[in-house]
Amino acid sequence: MRVATVIWTLALPACLQGCTGPPVSVRPLYTEAEKERPHTDPRIEGEWISPDIANAGTKAETGSKWKVSFKTQQSGDHYQVEISDPDGDGRP
Repeated sequence: MRVATVIWTLALPACLQGCTGPPVSVRPLYTEAEKERPHTDPRIEGEWISPDIANAGTKAETGSKWKVSFKTQQSGDHYQVEISDPDGDGRP
């Protein structure tokens, strides 16, 4: 029993040693260039139609139209999403 206690006493601090200090990665998520200019995905840009799930497959089905575009401004780069109202009832 004493040997197990000694092993745990030495092993636990050795395992926790890796939890201290700043995290270092061999392959970081973002490079310095990507931090300055964020990654954009042109596949999501464009016009989309979102179906009305409650009336899917019926003649009453209407869909909201979404327009996704990337905007560059002084305050920062971001995606802009515009949702149009298909019925004119005030809800998208």
